[in-house]
Amino acid sequence: MDLISWGQLKPGTKIGKLEGIFPRVEKSEAIERIEAMEQEQSKAPETVAATPAATPAAAATAPAVRRRQKLE
Repeated sequence: MDLISWGQLKPGTKIGKLEGIFPRVEKSEAIERIEAMEQEQSKAPETVAATPAATPAAAATAPAVRRRQKLE
């Protein structure tokens, strides 16, 4: 990086294939993935002794629901 300075590239210089930093997300695919994660969480066995552990699982579901609502 020390050898690069502003203005060295000439107009039309080929720099290789460009890729997006933040690729687009297809709405239908994202909703399917969120629903699959929600179903997986609902299938997980809950134990009565692990009451504190159940709270983070419920909290983890809430952001997924909010994300899905924003997509729609």
